[in-house]
Amino acid sequence: MAKPSSSCAAGRRHPARGAGAAVALLLLTCLTGCPPPTERVPLDPIAMERAIGIVNANADRLTTCLKAEGDAACRFRTPDGKHYQSDLRGVLVVIPPRHLYGTLQSGLGTREILLGSDDEQYWLHVERDDDTLRYGHYSALEDEPVSSLPLRPDQVIEALGLNPLPVDTRGHLGPVQRIADAHQQLLFLTYDPTGQGIIRKEYWLDRHEPRLVRRILFRDALGRVAMDSLLDDHRRPEEGAPMLPHRVRIAWPLEEATLDFRIRTWNPMPDRTTDHPAFVPPHERDPGAFRNIIDLDQ
Repeated sequence: MAKPSSSCAAGRRHPARGAGAAVALLLLTCLTGCPPPTERVPLDPIAMERAIGIVNANADRLTTCLKAEGDAACRFRTPDGKHYQSDLRGVLVVIPPRHLYGTLQSGLGTREILLGSDDEQYWLHVERDDDTLRYGHYSALEDEPVSSLPLRPDQVIEALGLNPLPVDTRGHLGPVQRIADAHQQLLFLTYDPTGQGIIRKEYWLDRHEPRLVRRILFRDALGRVAMDSLLDDHRRPEEGAPMLPHRVRIAWPLEEATLDFRIRTWNPMPDRTTDHPAFVPPHERDPGAFRNIIDLDQ
């Protein structure tokens, strides 16, 4: 048998322990000429201020409206109890932190879902839900992560990991840092009327390069996960652009909803600002376009 190359031997960072592991390693070496690849070792933790600075330096590169296009697998339960599941073509146009225009279309080009948001209102239209548009005001949510809307637009924007993190981390609202095996977790706190502390949301920063946001969780007052976003495949769409995720998997366990978005392209749209018609609430722009309109604040 040929002796393994020096490059393969150098890649062996942890010797096998035990006879069983040694035999398995020997067999794999005979078959491939190299021992199995070792697990990536996380980078050392860094100060919270420095970790936040890395994330914000990437967010600062976002200077224009962005459009993401790709394939989306969507599943959720509508407020009237109907279950919806489909594989669709997805388009998201975003200006963080709250301006969003998103559509999910069938293969025939029919719009199945419209979701959107501006600074004050958010909305969701589902064609198969008896052509119903639902909307509400952020002021009525009072920083509550759970609403009667299956897909909260502001959470979809935040789930993309594009929002900057607070530079001032002092005070009782946090965040506080917790080091895990492969992440630096930033825990954001809030307090109920009795003064009881509650973990409101969590940002998990990767302890591998490029040290960006890999997971975001929102929790309700009982500590249950209201939203769980996993971000993967960070790449720059062009020189000078921020590193952007190209795989976004979001789950709303309490709402029985999931969205798996595989993004093919990110494109800048410098001509679109927050006053673009795409960000005007559709019930104000054309109320006659929908069979049913429901005000969630009522």
